[in-house]
Amino acid sequence: MASATEQPSLAADLAMYPHPRGFLVRLAQRRSTLVVGRREAAALRTCDGSRTVGQIKEQLASEFSAREIEKFLVLAEANDLLETDEPVRSSRGSLLQWRIASVRVVSLFRDGRVARSAARWIYLALAPAVAAVWWILARSGIAVLTQLLAVQYTDWRTIAELVLAIVVIGAVHESAHALTIVSRGGRVFEVGLLLNYFVPAFYVDISGIELLPTKVQRIQVWMAGLAAQVSLFAVGLALQTASFTPAWLRPVLVVVNATNLALFVLNSLFFVKMDGYYVSQELLEIRPLDRVGLAMSVQPVAAGPDLLEKVTALVAGIYIWGYVPLFLMNAVAAIVMTRLHVSRGILDAILISSMSVGGTVLLVRAMRTRATRTRAAAVIRTRVQGADSARPV
Repeated sequence: MASATEQPSLAADLAMYPHPRGFLVRLAQRRSTLVVGRREAAALRTCDGSRTVGQIKEQLASEFSAREIEKFLVLAEANDLLETDEPVRSSRGSLLQWRIASVRVVSLFRDGRVARSAARWIYLALAPAVAAVWWILARSGIAVLTQLLAVQYTDWRTIAELVLAIVVIGAVHESAHALTIVSRGGRVFEVGLLLNYFVPAFYVDISGIELLPTKVQRIQVWMAGLAAQVSLFAVGLALQTASFTPAWLRPVLVVVNATNLALFVLNSLFFVKMDGYYVSQELLEIRPLDRVGLAMSVQPVAAGPDLLEKVTALVAGIYIWGYVPLFLMNAVAAIVMTRLHVSRGILDAILISSMSVGGTVLLVRAMRTRATRTRAAAVIRTRVQGADSARPV
């Protein structure tokens, strides 16, 4: 429980932005975002380091009781909103999504006029791009397919081209997200590079999508990356099939187009946590879809007016937690067998061992996380009860 003479101060990296349900609170160094109500935001603003807890209680007496202020300060500290003696550790993501470098201020993603113009062209170009793709495939579809299948995708030079294509296409895709967010009144907090499953990739922090008030606007943001990829695919196909394209450039374009198509399909799937997944979340209004689906996969699904949404969440849970890991492991196995000529028996033994170790590590981590949360909840509950017992009678 905070003492009456303590002077709580907001975290140095905290910023607040207007939100349809109150205010969006952003902790830049920790890279975490949450939404608070207007009354809670007003209470946070009083924690400027110049007021004691007693003075804060007096100032907010018309809005909160003394007991509520004590509880609020306990929860604010537990969520890292207040300065503490503990050093702040910058979040660089997980091992599979490790941030290499980031920039918090990018003028291109701040200028509303530039963003509105760019976002408008992203969607205006979509219909002509779709028409161009259909026209090219109708004329040269067999030739395009033959060229796509003729590429040796396991060749080291092709792999290097694939990685470069992923970076470039990812930059276009993520920039489309960012520009659309800003054009709709949202905010981009940072951009940068990360190792996404050990592959360099451009990323944009679009947690500012929560600032958008309507479902339609949020869906437009999630679909913007796919729309930009369609336009890029149309340009790539046109150059691939054009007679004036140099012979040395054509194989590179084939790899780029194949990568673009694969990323488009991957981003469209609702059971992988990419654009299709988040669009499904918005349409079904089920958040987070993967955890709800996992919970529903181990309990009966009751009939009701929202039965379709429940069944969809159930299917999503089964796919996300079951099918996707097996699909990825089989894909890795196929590549390893092709490149290293490892027998299927040895590879199966390696995969089974890795699955066993991975499952054990996942279980241990889940148990540790649960124990940590239980201890944290107990500490918060004890401190809140202490605030209750300190209430004057």
